[in-house]
Amino acid sequence: MPLTSPWFPTPAPVSEEPPFTYLDGDYAWLNSIQAVGIGSFPEGGLVYEVYELL
Repeated sequence: MPLTSPWFPTPAPVSEEPPFTYLDGDYAWLNSIQAVGIGSFPEGGLVYEVYELL
């Protein structure tokens, strides 16, 4: 169900800057990148994309 309120009648976009702290060797490379995430609430759920900043 989309998140709405009287102040925001349509769902607000989602953004974040996820930190990575992986000890596993397969994912340790994520510790050295800067990433941003953006998302929205279409009908039926959350759509979220995460990008690496270069």
